[in-house]
Amino acid sequence: MHWEISIYNIPLWIAAITAMLLTGYAWRSRGFLGAIPFFFLMLSVGIWSLGYGFEIAAPGFPLKLLSAKVQYIGIVSVPLFWVVYTIHFTGNSGWFTSRVRWLLSIFPLITLLLAWTNEWHGLIWREIQVNTQGPFHDLTILYGTWFWINTLYSYLLMVTGTFLLIRFYIHSRGLFRQQARVVLFAAFFPWLGNIIYLFGMNPIPDLDLTPFAFTLTGMIIAWGVLRLQFLDIIPLARHAIVENMYDGVFVLDTRNRIVDINPAAQALLKGTTDFIGLPAVQIFGDYPELIERFKGVREAREVLNMEYRGSDMVFELRISPLYDPRNNFTGRVIMVQDITEREQARLVLQKAHHALEDRVQERTTELEAANEKLKIEVAERRSAEEALIYQTLHDVLTGLPNRRLFLDRLEMAFERTKRHPGIRFAVLFMDLDRFKEINDSLGHAIGDQFLIAIAQRIKQSLRSVDTLARFGGDEFAILMDGIKDAREPLQVAERIQQELLSPFRLDEHDVFSSVSIGIALATERYRNPEEILRDADAAMYRAKEEGRGRYEVFNADLHTR
Repeated sequence: MHWEISIYNIPLWIAAITAMLLTGYAWRSRGFLGAIPFFFLMLSVGIWSLGYGFEIAAPGFPLKLLSAKVQYIGIVSVPLFWVVYTIHFTGNSGWFTSRVRWLLSIFPLITLLLAWTNEWHGLIWREIQVNTQGPFHDLTILYGTWFWINTLYSYLLMVTGTFLLIRFYIHSRGLFRQQARVVLFAAFFPWLGNIIYLFGMNPIPDLDLTPFAFTLTGMIIAWGVLRLQFLDIIPLARHAIVENMYDGVFVLDTRNRIVDINPAAQALLKGTTDFIGLPAVQIFGDYPELIERFKGVREAREVLNMEYRGSDMVFELRISPLYDPRNNFTGRVIMVQDITEREQARLVLQKAHHALEDRVQERTTELEAANEKLKIEVAERRSAEEALIYQTLHDVLTGLPNRRLFLDRLEMAFERTKRHPGIRFAVLFMDLDRFKEINDSLGHAIGDQFLIAIAQRIKQSLRSVDTLARFGGDEFAILMDGIKDAREPLQVAERIQQELLSPFRLDEHDVFSSVSIGIALATERYRNPEEILRDADAAMYRAKEEGRGRYEVFNADLHTR
């Protein structure tokens, strides 16, 4: 009895050595996302290949059987760590919780336990003996029921990982696309070897080609690790970059290489080169002082004045760190915004401000006697500004808040409701009935007096905290903030209509008018002031259709109409 060294087990040992070298590389790079799953994947491949090599070389049935059982540590682990690696590689690790990891591990652990206790039940190997007829002495096996169940589960994991890679390949670009292409190409060979073995298409009977295939896979991935930096560049930030952002966005890894870049950043660089994977030193080679200044900075926000393509430009630079789910630092996001026009406008305003200050100071120095007059002028200017602000926010005719001020207060009501969900409010939208007839028959002067009188009567029906606004023409709106229940707006609508039953005495004319009111109660479905105002308006038109001088509460039927 002696160990058998042949051309069949040497490639398996080469595969095992290659896998172990890759585990060493992965362990040294374990700070990067994806390195730990890659480490266990290559360790599992190494155990499988090494165990199969010893099965062929081992003398006697007991040692071959022990080697076969050792193989199962790798056989059940490879599909599991393959899918774990692809989940991390494609950036889907957010849903891969500890609970999911344990659930996926239960099946392989059961299979491993059954393999090591097969003599009691035969669920993995129904019959097993040494094959002495072929070019090498390995085990001839008649597989049991659980073997095929485990094969189906392993295929399911392999298919899941391959699907994630294909989807990632379709939606990625640059270096990520190259990485996905290499991993997909490497994954093809174990599939092919395993299918040939399981379906009896092997030109060498009883030889499992899967570990041989992993030899080739290991070499391809080894090339990928060295050439495309699988463990250094991980697609962390792609989902966070908005393609249509106006700001330029650069994502750098821990070695200051471009991991991702958006179109706005490419426009700043004004190049057609694929920048993915290039060092930042190469991209920003014309600005060595910036590279040196921000080389190791993880977080910063600064305004930079610099010469850019022959012009003096101003940029706002923001640097933010990136962390993986284990809180390991994995890179930086750099956002660059061109604020040249904004800064130029600021400088113009600043210059004008300084000029005004100099002139005021000069006049103060030369004419102390004019100091009191200047104070009066400043007070008048302040008063004019306040009057202008008031006119901007109020209706000229009635003095009521206008649409702009009303929307501001409605926005504040929305914010209060977000902070204090128990506070409720409602919007009433009103339109005078027959106002056009009054204008046409009595003239616009009487019409204006009528609007002022209407506003005063409506105001008498409201609480001090309510806001009455004129939107223009004969349209008014009311904001009832802090109401206790839905009946309060209805009671206010009824009081308003009761107030308007009495005629208005205007220049010896008795003028009558009613009002149509639409009511919208604030609910969680409203996201902004325009929506609730729109629905109140719709309810008002519904009230007009029903005969005027009425009020209507908005409901889902009105929304459908």
